[in-house]
Amino acid sequence: MSPILSRCMGAAAVASSFWENVCGVYHGLGLYGCFLVRD
Repeated sequence: MSPILSRCMGAAAVASSFWENVCGVYHGLGLYGCFLVRD
């Protein structure tokens, strides 16, 4: 795997976990519009 590709995949994983954390916060507040953001 090229360094550039692995770096992109790492960035995608970070972005994904970031959105999951945001979703967790929204759900904790009882706001379910989170999935509209993800899709």
